[in-house]
Amino acid sequence: MPVVLIADEVYEVGLAARVSVVHVGSGRALLERDFVVSHRRALNDPERGWSVSGLLFLYPYTLDADAYADVREALWPHAQEALALEVLTWLREALPPRLAEADALELREPATDEEPEAEVPTGPGPR
Repeated sequence: MPVVLIADEVYEVGLAARVSVVHVGSGRALLERDFVVSHRRALNDPERGWSVSGLLFLYPYTLDADAYADVREALWPHAQEALALEVLTWLREALPPRLAEADALELREPATDEEPEAEVPTGPGPR
């Protein structure tokens, strides 16, 4: 196997996201969580991007923006998939009980858009 096809350099891409779930009826935040995921993989020359300096074994010291773009294109979809899986797993576990709590609160608290009426003093006033 030619040396250029051996995956000999490890690259990593990371994603950070804050996910918030807001109850549409009440406007209350039900859930919020920060996520950080990464995907790490060894890449060979064609996956990383070709260059003359790469053929002279000067990588990773001579990587340019185009080579990093190739690395990002190779790893980004995997990191996005890892993030989606983590968020969906969290939502599957945490959301149903929070929705039940929010719905129970909605039933207990009557929704009014009107301001409360001012109290009218009763009884004898100051003389």
